[in-house]
Amino acid sequence: MIQVYVNRGMWIAECECRHAVALAPCGEGVEGVDWPADTERLHCVCSRGVQAVQWPSQRAAIERVLVRRPVENRNWRPHETIADLRLENAAHHSELVA
Repeated sequence: MIQVYVNRGMWIAECECRHAVALAPCGEGVEGVDWPADTERLHCVCSRGVQAVQWPSQRAAIERVLVRRPVENRNWRPHETIADLRLENAAHHSELVA
């Protein structure tokens, strides 16, 4: 199963072969990006074929914290907690946008 992460305001699924797909925006959409209809599976070009995607159980809470940041600073990895994200926001309070 592939765990998703957030990079520059986009939820990303990345196969072991390093093929990555942007699944959904984190916050407002990114102009010019066509989001896939199926966000539960990664259809990879490698020999692994179709793989299940695991979304974090606290997706909405993660997005609420990240949406306050400029898009280029909306990043999250599965090892980070909501508390970690809040501490980062507090450390960069003057840069928050929302």
